[in-house]
Amino acid sequence: MASLIEDTKRSAVQPEEGFLANLSRSIADLIEADNLQDFFGRLSSLLNGLITFDYLIVYQFEAGHEAKLLYCNIDREVLLSHMAHYQAGLYLLDPFYVAAITNHQQGVYRIDQVAPMEFEASEYYNAHYKQVTISDEVRYLIQIDESRWVHIFVERDVSHPPFSGDDFYKLKSLEPLVRSLVVRRWERLYTKGSQPQQLKEPLNLGIRSSISRLGDSELTKREIDVVELVLKGHASKSIADHLCISEGTVNNHKRNLYAKLGIKSQGQLFNVFLSELFG
Repeated sequence: MASLIEDTKRSAVQPEEGFLANLSRSIADLIEADNLQDFFGRLSSLLNGLITFDYLIVYQFEAGHEAKLLYCNIDREVLLSHMAHYQAGLYLLDPFYVAAITNHQQGVYRIDQVAPMEFEASEYYNAHYKQVTISDEVRYLIQIDESRWVHIFVERDVSHPPFSGDDFYKLKSLEPLVRSLVVRRWERLYTKGSQPQQLKEPLNLGIRSSISRLGDSELTKREIDVVELVLKGHASKSIADHLCISEGTVNNHKRNLYAKLGIKSQGQLFNVFLSELFG
């Protein structure tokens, strides 16, 4: 009987011991990685041991520079082609990027935790998210120093269901480890001779500088505020809340700036902005 009880106890702890052994081995592999490709490849394996996902993409963001693709587990050239405008400056409208830079948020987030209400009705969403075949995205936002961030995109293809609450909890539980490993090993892993290109003018001076150059008539500071929030996916009520003005005043600003730019819709505003950025 004693032997049977002991065997039962042993069989009960073996799965947990196996999990811990695999986790420990994966962390050791991460620590021993020789370069960024190796490091993020091993990180992908570690995360895939906890949850299932299809794509892992890693970007570096640096003030005044284009976004730099550091790693992906899919065809690199196809991804670079799809993300060309994003890398060249459209990332400045990315809700995850805005959350990190403007709101100083670090950690693990889903899109609905950082995007404004009615974001899915925005032109940025139509131009960027509708073009990708993913059902869900969770992203690690990691600050390297005052001017550099690393974002780790963990995504599921549309052929699979969105991440569950348990999936998100597991990714979030690993955040302190992932952040510490990335930050502490950055200088050793990052190839210093491969710096991202500077953003072209006027984006290198910030998104507001780009907005101020739209059209032939000079936009007022408040009109620039409204355009910036519209481009970032905010509806009129959300803009009103951000600027502490009434929704009617927001709509008046929209009418005035639309007249100055010779346009009639948010879709046309987004196209004018893209033309200013990319010609």
